[in-house]
Amino acid sequence: MTTPRFLITASPHLAERDSTPKIMWHVVLSLLPVVAASIYFFGPSAVLVIAASLAGCLMTEWVFGKRETLLDGSAVITGLLLGLILPAGIPLWMAFAGGVFSIGFGKLIFGGLGQNIFNPALLGRAFLQRPGTEHLQPGAAGPGVPASGLPRRADDVARDPRELVAIEGRQLRAAAYESARGGCHDSGHPAGAPEVRADWNRAVAARNGRH
Repeated sequence: MTTPRFLITASPHLAERDSTPKIMWHVVLSLLPVVAASIYFFGPSAVLVIAASLAGCLMTEWVFGKRETLLDGSAVITGLLLGLILPAGIPLWMAFAGGVFSIGFGKLIFGGLGQNIFNPALLGRAFLQRPGTEHLQPGAAGPGVPASGLPRRADDVARDPRELVAIEGRQLRAAAYESARGGCHDSGHPAGAPEVRADWNRAVAARNGRH
């Protein structure tokens, strides 16, 4: 019996050495610079939030999933992504609960890796952002930022760049208001109420002190 000259088989026709765990751990490595940046900008609170979300994901995978899937890196990716898209000031129990929900209802309930129809990390954040959880609601104050949008202290701005962004937004609104009234000033920064200008000066001084 001779071998046919043309062997017809189903795709894929080119075999690669990459495996699912290898790809997953490569993604984990690619996220490490982002994790480092979050720690630089938000300090130890970022470490705690990421660790809490990782713990929730890994514990749920270990208890309810297959033991071999714990080492494929998919739960680690979900924990890292969830921790990176949560505010640095969120309570740790919420980050942990989000990790549990991400793996349990975003992955395992559909049959495991590759069967889920939603991104588990985003589903976990959506769960935490349900009505009644003010920590992730639009307009909620971040760490060190009161409801007014102004920082409590100038050194808060140096720790959390979002506070400087909030002040810049207030400055732009104040400048637009003064411009509409014909009251713009050439003072080196947008016009506005004295307390807003004072917050601006403190924020800029705190930011420059970090460099």
